[in-house]
Amino acid sequence: MKTAQINLPHQLNHILYDFTYNDSWSITYNYKREKIEFEYENSLDYEFPVITYTNDISNCSNTSVALKPYSSAVSEGQNTKVYTSISQNLALNSLPLFFGKADLVKIPSKVKYAIKQIPAKILKQVHEDKDVAYELCLMYLSQLTSTYFELKSGTNPSGWKSLHSQYLMELVGIDSTCYKRIRTVLEYKLENGAILECDYSYCSGRKNYNYRIGKYYMDKKVHAYKVTTEIAKKRLYNYYLEAYSRASENIICRNLFHLYYMLELPTIEEIEQEATKLIRLGYKNKKGKTLIRRNKHSNTYFSNYEKLSFVEDSIEIFNYLTNEKGVLIPIVGGHASGGRIVDSFTLMPSWIRNMVTIKRQRLVECDYQCLHPNIAMKIYGGNSQFITHKQLANHLKLDELIVKKEHLSFFNKPIIQMMHSPLWKYYMEKEPFMLDNLVSDKLNNSIQETKDKHKITSRKLFSKEVSIMTKAIEKLNAEAIYVMYVYDALYCMPKHQQRVQEVMNAVSLQEGVFTRVKL
Repeated sequence: MKTAQINLPHQLNHILYDFTYNDSWSITYNYKREKIEFEYENSLDYEFPVITYTNDISNCSNTSVALKPYSSAVSEGQNTKVYTSISQNLALNSLPLFFGKADLVKIPSKVKYAIKQIPAKILKQVHEDKDVAYELCLMYLSQLTSTYFELKSGTNPSGWKSLHSQYLMELVGIDSTCYKRIRTVLEYKLENGAILECDYSYCSGRKNYNYRIGKYYMDKKVHAYKVTTEIAKKRLYNYYLEAYSRASENIICRNLFHLYYMLELPTIEEIEQEATKLIRLGYKNKKGKTLIRRNKHSNTYFSNYEKLSFVEDSIEIFNYLTNEKGVLIPIVGGHASGGRIVDSFTLMPSWIRNMVTIKRQRLVECDYQCLHPNIAMKIYGGNSQFITHKQLANHLKLDELIVKKEHLSFFNKPIIQMMHSPLWKYYMEKEPFMLDNLVSDKLNNSIQETKDKHKITSRKLFSKEVSIMTKAIEKLNAEAIYVMYVYDALYCMPKHQQRVQEVMNAVSLQEGVFTRVKL
């Protein structure tokens, strides 16, 4: 038995491959030792070929492992030998293993049937093959599925979502105008209105078109659809590869890739049991909403439904975020979000996220105290240090939960809304210079839309938050400590808790933001 080794880039050291060929070769990617080992049963000396990773779905070769890291083929020159993987179809099922099935899209159930009501001659404007056209439309609309949950929770009552044309091209761009033709087809007026709406408001470098699914098509469940046509499968798979490639360039995302394969997700049965226990204890989430079961009632059945969090909704979100026991590829936010990372765990209901384990151990949360108010002190020239919610609550003689909820949005509000907040009085008395600078920034900045000028504050706060978390994660990764990222909090194994807290405290002080991790 002979062995040869090929070193691979660091960002791939979490992926495990296992191939066999003609019962005489085996190829294993060892994620701990960061190399591929080739073993073959042959007594003769053998010169190992240059290895090229081949995307056998799109039938194109690419030697850039970071860009196209997944393959079920190894190419030697022009001859490609296809290996059988342990998952039978590596290309669709191992992207990488923790990302679940790469041939599924999730869309509101009514959408599936509505598209079939569009006349065939209209649908064929997308593609001459009606089945291909149907699946490309579904893939396009899957980018808006997240708004279904935002509508249910009330966080996005208008239902609009910005979609970048570049990413739509990556997803459904069989040619340069395909994504535009899909938009036109989905705007076809059916009996219950168009499936897709677009605001057609665009500002280069600042605003993309906003889209939303028609109201009629959003009031049912979200279902998974398995893409079957070859063209749609190629587009979807390549889209996931591009998304993974983009994420691989980000420090926080690379940290998450190391973590994901270790995570153990709870079962639905375990989630139901946890819900029963928490309801009995009167559990409230960080926004003060009480956990309760809907029991098939509509929201209007409950007189105070705005103050409730429903178990059924949480489980539906969990199912959407965990694709066949996988997770979403993390997305790096744009300028407006300060580069915040969004993934399955930032979007997951906190009480379910707390059930995620590694080696059957629940993770421990390391969360900064009052991070954004302390960042505001740094950015806008405040004098206070180590501000806490309790400090403001005592001064204003308010419940600490009220102060905490107000702090979640206070600095991000338009000026008039800030003035109506109970926190305004405190900052006017204690930090008038800081508040004056902040208000001036909201009024005088480069954001062109007057109605959006106040958002400059949230962009700066988010950007500084991401900078702090990035540097903390980079330091922890250097010590082989990988953490779950949830905006201003890190989740880690209990044995790493003390070290994670030490690093987070040190980094925030280095960045001039005077806060500490909650004990």
